[in-house]
Amino acid sequence: AAELMGVPTFKFKLLAFATGAFIGGLAGGLYASRQGFINPQSFLLLFSILYLAAVVVGGQGNRWGVLVGATLVAYLPQRFREFDDFRVLVFGLALVVLATVRPEGLLPPKRTLRAKHLEQELEELEEGNAGEESARV
Repeated sequence: AAELMGVPTFKFKLLAFATGAFIGGLAGGLYASRQGFINPQSFLLLFSILYLAAVVVGGQGNRWGVLVGATLVAYLPQRFREFDDFRVLVFGLALVVLATVRPEGLLPPKRTLRAKHLEQELEELEEGNAGEESARV
């Protein structure tokens, strides 16, 4: 939509990518200087999955949702520590169920909530108009 209005989106996409790369590189450099030694085994795949799960659970586009998601992702595995063998399985199943039942996350972005509210109002108006037309006939 922005391109149709004449806004050069490529420039903004490139700027966003470069800004993210700069921040990531700066953070990596600071981390390496603080640790003194880094290797690939320092960065486990599980942590990357947990970060992504926090965003998915909480809801993309909502800061409070991500905080709620991060809290749940940090708390729930510790809560179910007694099920050591099945802990990851239960966690994975919970993510799948949440993604199926509520794909927008626990706290969806306000835009999604507004869109759903507008859809409901539109349906109510259409039902009201249909009722009026049937009463006229």
